[in-house]
Amino acid sequence: KKALDAEKEKVRDESRFFRLAGAVSGPANSNPQEKVFRASLEQVHDALYHVLDLLKATLDLHTCILLLKDDESGRLRIVELATDSDEVAEGPFDLGEGAVGAVATRGIVMRLENLKRGYKGICYYRNGAPVKSFLAVPVQDGAAMQGALCADRVNAVPFTAKEEIVLTNAVSQVLRAIENERVFVQLEESKREQTYLHHASTALGAALTEEEVINAALEAASGIAPYDFAAITLYSGETRKHTIKRAVGDGAQRLENLTFRDNASLTAMVVKNRHYLPYRGEFDPKQQVVYTKRAKLSGMRSLLILPLIVGEDAIGTLAIAARRSDAWGRAVRPTLSVVANQLAVAMSNAAAVKRLEELATTDGLTGCLNKRSFMEELERKLVSAERFGRELSLLVTDLDHFKMVNDTYGHDVGDVVIKELGAILMREKRDTDEVARFGGEEFCVLCEETDTDGALILAERIREVVGETVFQTELGEMSVKASIGVATFPRDASTPEELFKITDQALYAAKRSGRNKVCTSSDVA
Repeated sequence: KKALDAEKEKVRDESRFFRLAGAVSGPANSNPQEKVFRASLEQVHDALYHVLDLLKATLDLHTCILLLKDDESGRLRIVELATDSDEVAEGPFDLGEGAVGAVATRGIVMRLENLKRGYKGICYYRNGAPVKSFLAVPVQDGAAMQGALCADRVNAVPFTAKEEIVLTNAVSQVLRAIENERVFVQLEESKREQTYLHHASTALGAALTEEEVINAALEAASGIAPYDFAAITLYSGETRKHTIKRAVGDGAQRLENLTFRDNASLTAMVVKNRHYLPYRGEFDPKQQVVYTKRAKLSGMRSLLILPLIVGEDAIGTLAIAARRSDAWGRAVRPTLSVVANQLAVAMSNAAAVKRLEELATTDGLTGCLNKRSFMEELERKLVSAERFGRELSLLVTDLDHFKMVNDTYGHDVGDVVIKELGAILMREKRDTDEVARFGGEEFCVLCEETDTDGALILAERIREVVGETVFQTELGEMSVKASIGVATFPRDASTPEELFKITDQALYAAKRSGRNKVCTSSDVA
């Protein structure tokens, strides 16, 4: 274990050095500004590792690794990885080496399965690949090939088309992280940025949630250009709607969470044209509309609205306003534009991290918790129940004769039924209950501070609702029934394993006694 950790850290250190050395000239840590710069890059790099680690957990990988071209040598180097292996080679690797080289040079997706142990086509393993399944997608910025994002498994489960899409989508986050670093490099080389900008970049690079990102951006804007009002909007090209995600200062309370469609406002024009407004920073409330005609900014005389741009798209705006005229001067806008660019990338990254975290903890079809996350919740809440002397009940529900539904109507129809069953459970549960899909048509409901009688009430209500529901499918209407088993801690069991065992026995008792029933441990023969 120690050898494995040391090897991983060695590879990560080498990749960090490779990237940082190209970004900064001169002796290491020669001045405080350079230390801040290096620390900021490290935090951006850690955010990239978080994305790879989430991919590893979500897709059940042995290794998830990013390799990029070294501009000087033209060879592939490891930039970041998340792995369980101690066989990862240090590199660099020639572009012509095996599957990874083909992906990085030709821009193709490579999916391999049923690999024999010791397969030599995956360059980043020292003594041949110890894996059976492999997937790699190109990392491409425009027309320029930059490298490959690779994933592999030691088990023989092949990668699916959906998993290929997940990995391909993650490439955009990789490119944004690379762009993030480029911005940092530009800031350091120009030597024109202020201390607040360094602080803002560090905070935005470290922020992983939308709230953290917004807080960091507004604090940075306040330091660079003191304002009386500020707001951040997000834009959905799908719905063509703008939403004020956060507003601070004078009149902020009535504007926060306001949603409005594309209109003739300055905000809509900034998003459409991807260019700041007003040009001179002057605001005339009689002639100009910031958001809507009703949502006015009173008493403001200076205004600057900057687009939040990711790639070719504006995803929102950063706006600041002040009561005094000519509040900031022209020199502020370029610096705030850098903050806006960082904010856009950070907001996009936060959304991507949230999606990956949801993929790692929830079932893709129903949105309920997946088995692993549910088991973690069960263990945590069982410890709490034992500590405070409280009861906790578990429900396991299974659709009756569901195999016949799949065999007769197909899995697409079966998925419609499973998805709606998940929705029923989510609607019927209490706010404190947890619902998970364990696989197939089997679902679990965890009820805190609930005895057997209370769990029975919920289970009977679920059974009745399922039985009364008419499922709308592409082949017509359909009805199903459900059997449910119930067990309670500490009456029936003292461990998660025992609780599940008793609950399953109660479920089977419901099946044996005619189905469409609820049974408890008392019904187990």
